[in-house]
Amino acid sequence: MCTDDTNYNPFPPQVQGGATGNYAFECVMDSNDFIEYNIVAIANGDGGPGAVIVSGQNAPSAGLDYTGIAANKLDVSNGASIPGIAFRISQYTTLTPPPQWRRVTSTEGKVFVRIDAQANTSIYVTIEFRAKILKTIPAVFKTVHPDDMYVVHQERAKKVEMAVLGKEGEREVYPRSLVGMQQARIKGQ
Repeated sequence: MCTDDTNYNPFPPQVQGGATGNYAFECVMDSNDFIEYNIVAIANGDGGPGAVIVSGQNAPSAGLDYTGIAANKLDVSNGASIPGIAFRISQYTTLTPPPQWRRVTSTEGKVFVRIDAQANTSIYVTIEFRAKILKTIPAVFKTVHPDDMYVVHQERAKKVEMAVLGKEGEREVYPRSLVGMQQARIKGQ
């Protein structure tokens, strides 16, 4: 995503986590259009190595198996790919990945995190959000009052007529002066 910070409105980082389970970060914006997230840090406790999956699309159903058993592989052939980023963290470690902004594509406007921690320990994830500042203001939406629906019907009839006669998209050229109108009439006769 874009690295120009002047076009974005940043929000304060949020921390969530704990024991093994699913977590969801929610941006303070009502709409997730033009919202991006960045993984700031992942901190693991002292119980042993842990795993984290972060996804801006949908919630991971289960953690990854790091035992190396061939039956547990993830690939496109068995339809088991997980959208997101996987992290494996050793104990007593705080991982700070390089800043990379990713778009929130979840329909709920959330970033989902799956934490798999060892027994009697916890993992915490810090994520920050930013929203793109829109530079253009949309034009006023024009509507027709229900009492004036004949205007809509007239425009629709005109478009149908133009499509049937093959004149759709052609320009109508009007003369600039009265003399031009008279010459156009003479040529048309």
